[in-house]
Amino acid sequence: MNRWRPLFALYRRELRCSLRERTILVSSVLIPIFLYPTLIWLIFTGVTFVQGQVEGLRGRVLLRDGGKLPALRERILAAEDLEIVEVAGGGTPQEQLRSGRVDAVLSVGAPAPGARSPALVLEYDGARDRSRMAKTRLEEIVGRLRADDAADRARRAGVPDRDWVLFAVERRNAATGRQMGAYLLGMMLPLLVVIIVAVGTMAPAVDATAGERERSTWETTLTLAVPRWQVAAAKYLHVATLGALAGLLNVAAMVASMRFMLAPILGSRTADFRFSLSPGTVLLFAAGIVAVALLLAALMMLAASAARTFREGQSMVVPLYLLTVLPLLLLQDPDIRLDLRWAAVPVVGVLLMLRDALNGVFSWPAIAAAVGVQGAAIALCLLAASRIIGREDFLLGAPGRSPASLLRRVLRRGRPTEAGRG
Repeated sequence: MNRWRPLFALYRRELRCSLRERTILVSSVLIPIFLYPTLIWLIFTGVTFVQGQVEGLRGRVLLRDGGKLPALRERILAAEDLEIVEVAGGGTPQEQLRSGRVDAVLSVGAPAPGARSPALVLEYDGARDRSRMAKTRLEEIVGRLRADDAADRARRAGVPDRDWVLFAVERRNAATGRQMGAYLLGMMLPLLVVIIVAVGTMAPAVDATAGERERSTWETTLTLAVPRWQVAAAKYLHVATLGALAGLLNVAAMVASMRFMLAPILGSRTADFRFSLSPGTVLLFAAGIVAVALLLAALMMLAASAARTFREGQSMVVPLYLLTVLPLLLLQDPDIRLDLRWAAVPVVGVLLMLRDALNGVFSWPAIAAAVGVQGAAIALCLLAASRIIGREDFLLGAPGRSPASLLRRVLRRGRPTEAGRG
């Protein structure tokens, strides 16, 4: 036990120093609890507000040859959310549509061969929300007009409604409120977990390496009567701890405030959703967050360790952060499930494991493979870090050498310097 006491002492010291830093405290504690739930709520509120503004606008329809179908013209005039406009200025109707002066062009043409009713051509601009809204409203009017015309013809022919109506559609959602809540959590939580853990590990990783080099405290740290690997292990564990803490706080805050965040979009329907996690899912989530934090902490420290200043370290870890977030686009496809293929991809396999767990799906062979691959990736990163520990010039930062040249020199095969063996 005495052998590990210096490691735990250094670990506690690193944690205390980090929690006294405002930047680290904000990124690891305050942002996961307050900022991200509030930010998501603001985004949903803004989207709902913009949609409401678009829905409140009246669609401007250019009706061509409307006299061939008077009933259609009457229905468009009676609609409160549509208006018929004339061509303003020069240009063809298509040019009017592209310029935004009208939202839709509805042309009534001659009946097709063998048909009795006129042919309709609906043109709209798919790049504008207002035009797409007008197109949807016109389709509803045309659909109701078609149904009413069919019913009128059937009555004139003496056919009762029960004979010509093919079927009635009754929609029932087989998913329970808990399943719907789990689906929404599965689409949001894994993505946010990686983002939060990456943000939570960035500042501590840079501060523990480049920050200490910039403050010229590496020399004092290396004079401690402890093995050098314990110094590096303490720094790594404290970065991973802060990243895991950020991820766990984020999950807790998201689950607790999910109903509040989705209220702008779902409205009263939020009562139909239940956002809760079973004990088994909570344990699996905690293990997955820790696994992601262990890997990202190692990667962040490797990227920042070659920097000589805190700002330089930040510039080196940002590309790594972006590369970490890119694979998460795969999680937007709900049809992708965890299998042995996806389990071979670090981080992605763990996130798919978490998403499946939220939906009550546990593929234990694939879960074991994902955890094993994640552990192997962590081990490789730590092996690379162990080569860095023995290099005195790398730890202290050789004058006149760029971070890239230092990193290449350390990762080359070769024995560490004599000064690095202490």
